[in-house]
Amino acid sequence: MSKLPIPERVDNGIRWLDEHRPGWDQVVDLARLNLARCDACIIGQLCAPHPGLSYNDVICEPGLGTFALKEAEAMFLFSMTRRLNYREAIRLGFTLEENNGQWNLLQREWEIRIEERWAA
Repeated sequence: MSKLPIPERVDNGIRWLDEHRPGWDQVVDLARLNLARCDACIIGQLCAPHPGLSYNDVICEPGLGTFALKEAEAMFLFSMTRRLNYREAIRLGFTLEENNGQWNLLQREWEIRIEERWAA
């Protein structure tokens, strides 16, 4: 379980996205944002314009193994040399380690931070 508070995780995720996917905040649709769904979370939305590319090509979740159909395309899209592992995704605020009632807190923190960026 991550000891980092949710705001710090989101800070980490924002820094990572700014480095690996500049302009990400202009692509994310807050009306569709749902961090509990792989197709509507931040990573899922950034993958959506690329046919067949998904959250699982970027983040290796437990039990999914290391194979990803479009891993090379994901590496290019996010300027990465490898997929993120599940622990890294948690540290970056892209997911939670368990459904412990914090999904709404994580979701709201991302929404606030994205709205702040839009207003700046």
